[in-house]
Amino acid sequence: MSAIAALGACKTYGTTPVLTDLNLRVPAGSVTAVLGPSGSGKTTLLRCIAGFERLDAGSITIGTTVVDDGRTTIHAQRRGIGYVPQNGALFPHLRVRANIGFGLRRSERTRIGELVEMLDLQSLEHRFPHELSGGQQQRVALARALAPRPSVVLLDEPFSSLDAGLRASLRWQVAQVLRNVRTTAILVTHDREEALAMADQIALLRDGRIAAIGRPRDLYNAPADEPTARFLGTANLLSAKVIAGQLYCRVPILQRRVVDLPDGAYTLMLRPEHLAITTQPGDNAARAIVAAITYQGSTSEVRLRIDDGTPTQLVVEAPGHDELTLGQRVWVRATRLGVVWPE
Repeated sequence: MSAIAALGACKTYGTTPVLTDLNLRVPAGSVTAVLGPSGSGKTTLLRCIAGFERLDAGSITIGTTVVDDGRTTIHAQRRGIGYVPQNGALFPHLRVRANIGFGLRRSERTRIGELVEMLDLQSLEHRFPHELSGGQQQRVALARALAPRPSVVLLDEPFSSLDAGLRASLRWQVAQVLRNVRTTAILVTHDREEALAMADQIALLRDGRIAAIGRPRDLYNAPADEPTARFLGTANLLSAKVIAGQLYCRVPILQRRVVDLPDGAYTLMLRPEHLAITTQPGDNAARAIVAAITYQGSTSEVRLRIDDGTPTQLVVEAPGHDELTLGQRVWVRATRLGVVWPE
């Protein structure tokens, strides 16, 4: 396994900049998710690391080797990288075992059996790709990428064509395999749930730059700015102020001692699960009206309209068994502080 570093990476297609002074460090043995909307430069970054594209400026280092510095480059085949594309790209005329072992020396063929067992492909090893489901094809593609024991594995939205249920089970299996083989991995995705579930760190890409990077839990619960907060999930943003070390929210759902913040105006960010609905009034609770309910099984997403004469709304995650009805008058309060940004 090898660490990866992209420093000052720049890439332009024609007159369109795609990567602009991008800096990313991926620790050895970790799984990093590069997350961002379409057109943010995710796949271009992955292709530059793989060696399929060359940088215009900056550098990419794998382990201790500079593989691209904008002037000289090491060929993709010599970078020790395994690559899993979106569609698997299996050889249609080869059976599963032959796909996995493609390019391996005869002395390395025992590796095929190890990967067949690791990725639960025992009953599929003599099939052709067209006889496999989408999820099975992606498992074979991962096995093929891992077969030569690469120091780095790159995955380009490998679950994007699968249905939601299969994506959830397959990403768990793939994450376990990557950690078991202790390889360094970069996963490119636009699916925030995928990034949160699989990665040791998330790098949020915006307009060709890393806009935020950190542990999934930290980025989700304590994002540095509003765009990051909104991209990683539903965010309730409320005006607040600090007076003499006391935080007051404009919607009276929270009052907390915050001695480390100077007096002034702030924005309070609360996730839906940071709020609770009650049918009884209480301290630091605001009266609201149930405006919409989206049942999701174990939970429901409830949209509340604050009953104070303003259009303020809050999205709350409630237990799925709660018997709420549209138009019902309830009370809502914050169960934790959330994140506070100065205005």
